[in-house]
Amino acid sequence: HVVFLDSDPDPLKFYSILPNYQLALQLSMDHFHQNGFDRVAYIGSTGAASQRKEPSVDPRFFYYQMDQLRLDCYAPDFVLNCPMNTRSGYQAMVRFLETHGGQPPQALFIASDSIAPGVRMALQERGFRIPEDICIITFNNTVLSEFSSPPLTSVELFMRESVRAAAACMELLWQGDTCGKRIVVPCGLVERGSVCKQKEARL
Repeated sequence: HVVFLDSDPDPLKFYSILPNYQLALQLSMDHFHQNGFDRVAYIGSTGAASQRKEPSVDPRFFYYQMDQLRLDCYAPDFVLNCPMNTRSGYQAMVRFLETHGGQPPQALFIASDSIAPGVRMALQERGFRIPEDICIITFNNTVLSEFSSPPLTSVELFMRESVRAAAACMELLWQGDTCGKRIVVPCGLVERGSVCKQKEARL
């Protein structure tokens, strides 16, 4: 009797509760596009852990890439592939600035809140401001985005709904339902002002 949260090792065997990554990226990229930013950079891991030891793509990167390809804006050098932690975020942003004439991307999707403090430090050390010089959206909506300076617009995962879904799955398992199921929980975008209109940026 096992229910996996944010993991789907075997959809035929286990119950799993997953966030709606496609919706998360749709909300984020639409918010960028509505503010005039079509080309968006991505920072975070591009791969995902796989229990079957097969190559796997992180769903956040997959849907980001699909959006940028659709707009003919995908640029491999705008993908900052790094582990999901603060130090790696700092190092990846420093490398990007060094290879792009010292200028950050105008818009950046951060695949995890844990990366954001490092990115912000690298930018602040060089005098760049959010959102005037770079607009940012993060993923997870933890205190790292809520109490950032400035606070960052972030994708919020509905954890209460995920827990309720997991509890409902356990009830079904106890009743003898052993057929694997995948439940996808929606998410939302919490706007905090780290994205501005393109014409207002870099003033």
